[in-house]
Amino acid sequence: MAYDYLKEKNLLLKPIHCLGQGSYTEFEYYNHPAMRSTDSVYPVLAAAHGIDFTKDSETRIPTPHDFLETFDMSNVNMDLVKSNVEMLKKSCRKEL
Repeated sequence: MAYDYLKEKNLLLKPIHCLGQGSYTEFEYYNHPAMRSTDSVYPVLAAAHGIDFTKDSETRIPTPHDFLETFDMSNVNMDLVKSNVEMLKKSCRKEL
């Protein structure tokens, strides 16, 4: 993995912004101060498909390229969106 290589060679010198995610738990692995942020839409997409990160961290729905432009959010449970975002935040802040 690129992260492992960069960390091993002490090349994590600048803040890193992650695009996308496979699982909210993957950010627990990146335990280096250079890992700055992510802008994944996955917590929202997962909630739109009824996936609750407090109960399921393994199910993955492929993100359509036009998700933000075309998806109708009117019937999405916003409490589930907030819960999934909170789980991602907690995962990013874990100390390993």
